[in-house]
Amino acid sequence: TVYIASAMAGALRKALAEGGALPVDDLAVTAARIEAGYAVYGAELTDDILPLEAGVEARAISFSKGCYVGQEVIIRVLHRGHGRVVRKLVGLSVTGEGTVAPGAVLRASGRDIGFVTSGAVSPRRGPVALGYAHRDFLEPGTIVEVADGVGVRAATIVALPMPPVAR
Repeated sequence: TVYIASAMAGALRKALAEGGALPVDDLAVTAARIEAGYAVYGAELTDDILPLEAGVEARAISFSKGCYVGQEVIIRVLHRGHGRVVRKLVGLSVTGEGTVAPGAVLRASGRDIGFVTSGAVSPRRGPVALGYAHRDFLEPGTIVEVADGVGVRAATIVALPMPPVAR
């Protein structure tokens, strides 16, 4: 991920192209991001998500700096709750065709256990998604259901980053 001033975007694109980089569309970037398990603001990271739930503490939290907004909650989870949170970000390998829409419900054992935050179709894996699942359903290989306005599909919890696909 590169953050630059928008005025510099054209120069960066030109320099990358001159260096041999090939352009890709947003759908390909989203699929690669999901496979990498990379949480982004507005999708996996919102005001309702703790950094510990998203698994971004290594890149988003300093445990040696002074006070910051939300510090009390983080410290309480780490020290009183031993780092256990109710939900965690998971990867999903989804059956069927097409992209899973954000907001789709994750179900298992006859109850709602989470929700999808991002979905895409990977050229390597087919439909993939990121979402939050209850801590009882985090084990890779766990079968869950993904329910949206279109129907219900089976999905498998996958480790993040998603492991390479056997060829």
